[in-house]
Amino acid sequence: MWLTQSRDGIHDDTAAIQSAIDDGNRCNTLLCSSSSTTNAVVYFPAGTYKVSSSIILLYATNLIGDPLNPPTLQATAGLSGFGVIDGAQYQPGGILAYGATNIFWRQIRNFIIDMTAIPPETSATGIHWPTAQATSLENIVFLMDKHKGTQHQGLFIEQGSGGFMSNLQFYGGKYGAVFGNQQFTVRNLRFYDAVTAISQIWNWGWTYQEIYVQNCTVGLDMATRDEGQKEVVGSAVFFDSFFTDVQIAFNISKSSNSEPSTGGSLAIENVQLTDVDTAIQYGPTRRTLLAGATSKVIQSWVTGNVYRPHGPNKLATTQTPFSRPVELTLNNRFYSRAKPTYSVYRVSDIASVRAGGAKGDGKSDDTAVLQSVINAAAAANKVVFFDAGTYIVTSTLLIPKNSKIIGEAYPVIMSSGSYFNDVDSPKPVVQVGKPGDVGIVEWSDMIVSTHGAQVSPFQKNFSILLKVIRSHLLHFMVLALYRYIAGICHILISYRQ
Repeated sequence: MWLTQSRDGIHDDTAAIQSAIDDGNRCNTLLCSSSSTTNAVVYFPAGTYKVSSSIILLYATNLIGDPLNPPTLQATAGLSGFGVIDGAQYQPGGILAYGATNIFWRQIRNFIIDMTAIPPETSATGIHWPTAQATSLENIVFLMDKHKGTQHQGLFIEQGSGGFMSNLQFYGGKYGAVFGNQQFTVRNLRFYDAVTAISQIWNWGWTYQEIYVQNCTVGLDMATRDEGQKEVVGSAVFFDSFFTDVQIAFNISKSSNSEPSTGGSLAIENVQLTDVDTAIQYGPTRRTLLAGATSKVIQSWVTGNVYRPHGPNKLATTQTPFSRPVELTLNNRFYSRAKPTYSVYRVSDIASVRAGGAKGDGKSDDTAVLQSVINAAAAANKVVFFDAGTYIVTSTLLIPKNSKIIGEAYPVIMSSGSYFNDVDSPKPVVQVGKPGDVGIVEWSDMIVSTHGAQVSPFQKNFSILLKVIRSHLLHFMVLALYRYIAGICHILISYRQ
């Protein structure tokens, strides 16, 4: 769906935006539960869209703005609802739509969320995002009120099992982001002029990489306990990050008597402090655990159970940092990069698999056509575009080095047939690279799945659907089911009976 409304910042675009999202008998919260046969991409051209009530995001929906000139969603002073974008609207009885741990296959990217017209004393949220795996937030700017007493928050997550987010910027607000979710991989978040940059209200385990906090009272606040004084934050890993002009970088509540014993664990590595009053504070008594400094690098500091190599040893102190393989580092930090958008590519540089002859109808054998399109695109330095659909393959699909592949609304590569049914010689659905290859592969926003009874993917030593040749194929690594690939790809590996 291509959104073409007034986008002049004067007329109210709320109804038109919602109509575009709802179009096509979509997975309405009252009609279905965490399933959809009508995935959607809603594209926002550049402009300013006035929003007077929450934009309700349906299941399996991608909101994508112009990457070269991100559109602005401008909240009115009287915005109604929970969030400029509500990713899971509360239903009667206080139940989240779909169930937060069952919300898959969606993303929001390339937007400016402007909440500055909302009075500072009014509670306001940019994006409400309870979500699960194969979801992402990318390249979003949150503009909030900066006055004393502001009640604005940019991003609010209270439930779910994510997920990935990167390249987010937060300006102002009481909270830049409030995070409560089982786990997330978070990279390149920047916070300016907030009271608290990140409020971690609960988790199982979060990973924070390249976080920038400037002119905030508190950086990461994870001093959170329940009514029984038990820790509700499981753990956080925080590395390759920067704090500037911050009163308290980390506020924690873990002690040697904490319950559960591993609750509230925090591991910090390679964190730069500039004009920080207190590096780490024990929140319940406001006791300083590690002093701040005008200029200082925390090489490694841990509170939790440490094994070197035996344990557990309950510690809250500096540690000798782990060595980092030089192949995985750049400028003394772990290598990372943003997910590619291919926004500067010309239309002629994009190779559609459907234009190349693939059916994507869930019935036709598309193996030969897909392989031909992928091979030709890699040789010509083009991007392979998988149009929305389900593509049946009856033998292993090989992705050669230097391939760039992106999907529309999470298309599916689905294995089918006897080729994949030999339990003594399991075959991958997709193979990335060949032995001896050196190069780069970019692959994002797709699903790899199976059709019917296929014995090899999950029998015989847990053979996997996706085979990666470990032959110096740089920048490409598999991080288990429902994880992201190299920080740039989101692939859901699933099994369908």
